[in-house]
Amino acid sequence: MTRMPFGKHRGAPIADLPDDYLEWLVGLGDLREPLRREVEREYRWRTGVDRIAPSSVRDAATEIVSAGYRVMATRCHPDHGGATTAMQAVNAAATWLRGQLRSLTA
Repeated sequence: MTRMPFGKHRGAPIADLPDDYLEWLVGLGDLREPLRREVEREYRWRTGVDRIAPSSVRDAATEIVSAGYRVMATRCHPDHGGATTAMQAVNAAATWLRGQLRSLTA
């Protein structure tokens, strides 16, 4: 049985971690083995779905969102001739996309 080696749940079995903490752990890209494997296994068991994307895919998707955000911000920012509402929509979309990426890791 793997136990949590750090944080507020230090010493707790992975199976006893709260759902939100487990989801946060899955989203971390730098967990070492065997903790990473156990956290991902527990997450898949609880959710019933294997939604964990490989780190290379997550990294590429994060870069795509960041690059797209920069392009859209340049087009839509009021300081560059855009409208405030357009910039707000870009910000909202970027926030939503980043949340979706976290749910793929989480």
